[in-house]
Amino acid sequence: MLLSLEERRQILAQQAEQMKSYYERTSDERSEWQAGDFIDIDV
Repeated sequence: MLLSLEERRQILAQQAEQMKSYYERTSDERSEWQAGDFIDIDV
């Protein structure tokens, strides 16, 4: 796929916008599992 620089920038901007909305939708869920306690298990 050979695209001009401008076309690549447009696609990248669209993808970034899609990811932004995805991360905004899942921010509460992500905060829950990222902020949990660490459990140290001796094996």
